[in-house]
Amino acid sequence: MNENLLVLIMDKEAEGKTRELKKSLFRQSGEISLFSIPPVIILGRTEKKGFERKSWKHCISFTTDNALMTDFGYVLNESGTLSSIQKELSLDIRPAGLYISAAPVPFTSCMHINASKLRLAMLKCTEYGYQLLQ
Repeated sequence: MNENLLVLIMDKEAEGKTRELKKSLFRQSGEISLFSIPPVIILGRTEKKGFERKSWKHCISFTTDNALMTDFGYVLNESGTLSSIQKELSLDIRPAGLYISAAPVPFTSCMHINASKLRLAMLKCTEYGYQLLQ
C-alpha cells in the first residue's frame, strides 16, 4: 500500500483487543507487517489531502472467521456497516475491514472484536511508512 487511506479508529477496548491479537499472531508467525500500521479499520483509498471529522456509533463485530485478503492486505471483514460508511464518504465499495497484516497469518482459534464508537481518520503515506492523521 502506498497511498493515503481513509480509516476508522475504534474505541479503546476494541483497539486493545486488536493489539492483543496482533501480538499473539506475531509470536506464532513472526510476520512483521502485523505492526506496519496501527489497529484501524481500512475503508479505502483517497486522493484528498484532508478529511472531515466524523464519528459513528455502530456496533460492529469482527471475527477471525471472516478474514480475507484484500487490496489493503489481510483484514477481518464486516461488509454491512462498512459498505454504508464507504458509500456515505463516496469511496469505492470494496471489501474493507480491520487491518491485520500484509500477508495471511494463521489463526489458532476464533476471536471476536467488537467496536461501538468509530472516528474517521487518515493514514497518510510517507517515505517512512504511514502517519495517522486524526
